[in-house]
Amino acid sequence: MKQIEGVMTALVTSFKSDAALDLKAMRESVRFQIENGAAGLCPLGGTGEPLSMTVDEHKRVIDAVLDETAGRVPVVVGSLLGNQDDIVECGRHARVAGADAIMVIPPYFIVAKPSHIRRHFETIAEKVNMPMVLFHGPSRSGVRLDADTILELIGAVPRFVAIKETSGDLTISAEVLRSAPPGFRVLQGFDELLLPTLALGGHGAVLSLGCLLPNLFRRLHEAFVAGDREVAQRIQFDILPLCRAIYGEPNPGPLKLALEMAGRSAGPTRQPIYEPSLATREALEHLVPAILKTEEAAAHATIAA
Repeated sequence: MKQIEGVMTALVTSFKSDAALDLKAMRESVRFQIENGAAGLCPLGGTGEPLSMTVDEHKRVIDAVLDETAGRVPVVVGSLLGNQDDIVECGRHARVAGADAIMVIPPYFIVAKPSHIRRHFETIAEKVNMPMVLFHGPSRSGVRLDADTILELIGAVPRFVAIKETSGDLTISAEVLRSAPPGFRVLQGFDELLLPTLALGGHGAVLSLGCLLPNLFRRLHEAFVAGDREVAQRIQFDILPLCRAIYGEPNPGPLKLALEMAGRSAGPTRQPIYEPSLATREALEHLVPAILKTEEAAAHATIAA
């Protein structure tokens, strides 16, 4: 397994105007991300609209992304469906296709207790038999885990090699970093919290805005590693207004609109994720051109270095 660290991009799923999969656009997105410095890719995460897609569509996206990546960067495939058999089927497909890990989330809607969550993950780990990333996203699953429970899950399921921590609570990240087994990776899921997570000792992130700004996030990470706090802090501050606009409505609606404004359309979202409001569109029309200039400058700065 390739090392899962640095800033990975949570890919949007590209659709055609009739909402059919656009695998050609997915391949173009993979190439763009790799050419612009993404440390890894995460298809079919929350940003990828997985709950609107069939198992067969999951497999087609997995095949396209893994084939286009061709081993150049790590790929963590989201397996976030509600049915355990579907999770296992997609996970096994990802393993055969060459993924480095699958990302799984606590079972949602059923109000599972920690013991049920552990059994769920143990079963998936046994049946899929590959490294797993724990997606702790309470806003997605409705399940909020405390640090002790997360550490117990990590201990009970050795297949877990990393966590995508998307609760917004940096104390959880700190507690996991302090007590997790050696080699376990803590990745941030909130674009707004990348720098403080790195400062705590975190290993990187899986970020939706990487779709739009891969060079900028790479530059932030490089600056932090190099000890250039001023550059890292400036980039983190620069993206905050865009985060408010992008995440003010269900993801990835505003993100797909921003990509369209950048000339990299990923097509529509599938309902029940609808097009962004006029207020969000106007905010993005103001913010996107400016942040793209910063993104271009980050690309040149990295190349010059």
